[in-house]
Amino acid sequence: MKKIMLLLLLVVILSGCSIKDISKTDYKSIKAMVLSKKIKNFNTISKGYKYYAPRGIVIENSDEYNDTLRRNKMKYYLFVDIVSYYKKIKFEYKVQDKIYHSEKIGNNGYLYITKIKGKYFIEMMYNYSKVESYVEEENLDLAINDISVILASIKFNDLLLKKMYEEGGLNSKEEVFNILSPKEEENNILESIEEYDKYEKTTKPIDNDVIITTTTTQSVQ
Repeated sequence: MKKIMLLLLLVVILSGCSIKDISKTDYKSIKAMVLSKKIKNFNTISKGYKYYAPRGIVIENSDEYNDTLRRNKMKYYLFVDIVSYYKKIKFEYKVQDKIYHSEKIGNNGYLYITKIKGKYFIEMMYNYSKVESYVEEENLDLAINDISVILASIKFNDLLLKKMYEEGGLNSKEEVFNILSPKEEENNILESIEEYDKYEKTTKPIDNDVIITTTTTQSVQ
């Protein structure tokens, strides 16, 4: 037993991860904890930015500035707005009292959670990027952890974006990224949920006993 505990401790030290028990931590604390850390790891590179997808998440589809990621039966849609980042556009979001949870994140982001059809539709915008997901209640904390890590880890390539802008590569994309705004209207949410309802892959059960948040400084090449 002592050997097992020592091995687990060694893994934690070498990986630089902090482990929290989900049963003792709610999604609000999880989000605040993750966003307060500087995540320097990355394992996914796209045009003009890179980010870290937590262990256990796979990328099912990547379409320039939209990625579809999956952890077992949970699906995450990531949207990155390089135009707004480059032009440093400011956004204003209102707290919505009628939904399950609504809050601003800093000066330029938000977390909206809408309870609908017995599950939770998550919209989180941070760092000029947004992730949407639709999860069961027992997976809400794990989903918020995953989403927070992804959004907190996004790092933009300023030199490449400057070159793209000078060559006209950003101007043509300006009309695309209204997707960062919260859906707010129930009809808009239901349209998105229809896509999640079509996702019926059978996978192994999610291990949601622990949350792992990355705090290492080593970059994945």
